[in-house]
Amino acid sequence: MMRRLLLGFLAALGLGALSVVFLARHSFQREPVEVPAGWSAKALEDDTLVLERWLAREGWSVRRRGGVFKGQALPPGGLLILLHTAPGGLSVADAEALLAWVKEGGHLLVDGSAAPANDDHGTEALFQKLGAELVSVPEKQRSSSDHTDTFTEDGRVYALRRSPQWRIQVDPEAWDWRIGGESGQVLVRRREGKGQVCLTSDLSFLYNRSFPDLDHAAWLARVLGKPGPGEVAVVWSRPEDPSLLAWLWARAWAFLLACGVLLLTWLWAGFWRFGPWLPEAPAGRRSLLEHLVASGRFLWRHGGGPEALVTATRKAVLRRSARLHPAFPSLPEGERWAYLAARSGLPEAEIAEGLDERPDSDPERLGRRLQVLLHLHHRLSR
Repeated sequence: MMRRLLLGFLAALGLGALSVVFLARHSFQREPVEVPAGWSAKALEDDTLVLERWLAREGWSVRRRGGVFKGQALPPGGLLILLHTAPGGLSVADAEALLAWVKEGGHLLVDGSAAPANDDHGTEALFQKLGAELVSVPEKQRSSSDHTDTFTEDGRVYALRRSPQWRIQVDPEAWDWRIGGESGQVLVRRREGKGQVCLTSDLSFLYNRSFPDLDHAAWLARVLGKPGPGEVAVVWSRPEDPSLLAWLWARAWAFLLACGVLLLTWLWAGFWRFGPWLPEAPAGRRSLLEHLVASGRFLWRHGGGPEALVTATRKAVLRRSARLHPAFPSLPEGERWAYLAARSGLPEAEIAEGLDERPDSDPERLGRRLQVLLHLHHRLSR
């Protein structure tokens, strides 16, 4: 009975769960909702990412470059959009190299107020080479509203959000095509050799946050035209990359200083000193036996002979005994031998023979006496 009730309960529970799932999937209307997630990390790092993706979709082979212009390879016959210069701006040599590249077939589009300073100094050398000048419009003549560019070929109007501060002053006869007004030009273009150069007063609307707005993309497509197969577009917008040492110094100067101090200390420890090298200290304490052997060799080398070894060892034993027993020198001989026998475990007769001060020329007896004295000294040193 209990088993049937349990199986019935589980079946009812499963049927209820299936009913809830069915109702949840088919009884409510689904509507997609767009939730703004903000810019991705890559877009925050690359402020021309939207422009680069758009150029790639238009058919360009896109590269991103930046920093100092010298030594940078530009694609032959390609497109260069100059949005960012090095902190010092373009030098005269940079301007000459750019124009030489244009005359070989390159297409150059320049932001006159190129970052990072957003003034007329970044591209001044290039403008002078082309006979143009970037001027600042007086503040009272500036318009804060969106601007429009009208292309005379078809009369089409493009709405843009460019800076009202900058305009270009040029000789109208020296340029093939231009757009502007009374305060100056916003875009001028002409042929240079096999290539083409376009100067603009401001291209800040090509960055991520403003490029999708208004007619910015359409305006750029009109200015650039359709690319050829595999044509390369270089977006010069990346800030100058610091050297590895400059990057480390800016972010880990304390660590670099500590490493430098450690290196100097290590060099000082291993550097030459005046005078001879000192021998290394022994690793452990040497035994007394080694001292006695060295002393014996010293005495033997200086003419002491076996008798001198016995005499020196006997004196060492007596000094040690007197240190252990202050009254030892004044004790009778019998008591002295008994004291030494108790301390060393040797027979008193052998001790008396070893401490005998009478001269002896028998080598065997001298060796036996020396052995007894060494044993005595060893026992007394414990």
